Amino acid sequence: MRQSTKRPVVVIELNLYDQDLELGVLHSAGLAFIPALGSYKGMTNRSYVLDIGREGEFYGEIDQSKLNIALDLASKHKQESVLMLDSNRRAQLYYIESQELVDLGQLSAIGKTVADASEAWTLVNGTYYGTEV
Repeated sequence: MRQSTKRPVVVIELNLYDQDLELGVLHSAGLAFIPALGSYKGMTNRSYVLDIGREGEFYGEIDQSKLNIALDLASKHKQESVLMLDSNRRAQLYYIESQELVDLGQLSAIGKTVADASEAWTLVNGTYYGTEV
């Protein structure tokens, strides 16, 4: 069986007034992360891509304890939802309170022009990403 080369991740916002505070919270949580920028309906916010993957032979699978930490962070920081991506980059929006999952389609790289015309996008390491169902 071929091992996935992508890690399952959760994209969250913390919405603290200072990015250094957000970075401190994330470092304290002990999860690997990448700073990002997210936009939804014209509102742009700092976001963080949190690695929730298992190690070893289960590399592409979700580590439930890491997922729980990520969801706890989102809940504590009053987030309505988080973006969840599996190892195949299938995107789902997870609503914290109701625990409802909404399929958003496949995440893929998009150009800035497409991102500007989109309702939602995420910018990671200079690349825009969006979904299509």
